[in-house]
Amino acid sequence: MSALTENNPVQVSPEVRAIHRKMLRQQKIRRSFTYLVAILIVLWILIPIWFIASMALTTPENVRAYPKGVLPFIEFSLTTLKFFLASEGIVPGIINSVLVALITLVLSTLIAAPAGYATSRYIFRGRDTYRLAILMVRAFPIVVLAIPLVVVFINFNIFDSIYSLALMHRPDPAHNHPDYRQRICQCAL
Repeated sequence: MSALTENNPVQVSPEVRAIHRKMLRQQKIRRSFTYLVAILIVLWILIPIWFIASMALTTPENVRAYPKGVLPFIEFSLTTLKFFLASEGIVPGIINSVLVALITLVLSTLIAAPAGYATSRYIFRGRDTYRLAILMVRAFPIVVLAIPLVVVFINFNIFDSIYSLALMHRPDPAHNHPDYRQRICQCAL
């Protein structure tokens, strides 16, 4: 601080101090409201996950009981989880899901990262057309895009495979609808 402000503090009128206190109070209220909304959103997401985890880690009797309880207030047991994992097709389905996720992750990163970098950093002929083409995909209904993709998958002999499912999981949220994926790729591996 300079010598001027240390020796001569600024004199503030009581009205200005009152306005400043009011602004600080409003800021605290807004911040508290923001935190409250964030906590409610987190709880909205985590409570069902906790409920499902509690049902998976208890006995079948507790799963069927009413009213439902949650851990740690119910008996802990791995019998329900063991029953689920012993069911036919569960473990291969989990393995397929992990493979599809990894392939999708690698493909999305390899394609989208350089494309995004190039369109944001460089000016080239066709840049605006390329950006418009990316947005135009969202303008078409899912079914209109599904038919050409099925034809391409059949022509490349990847229909009904993990690779076609991974291609369907590209980063376009409109095409990640469960019904769309089931109609295109009924992957029974």
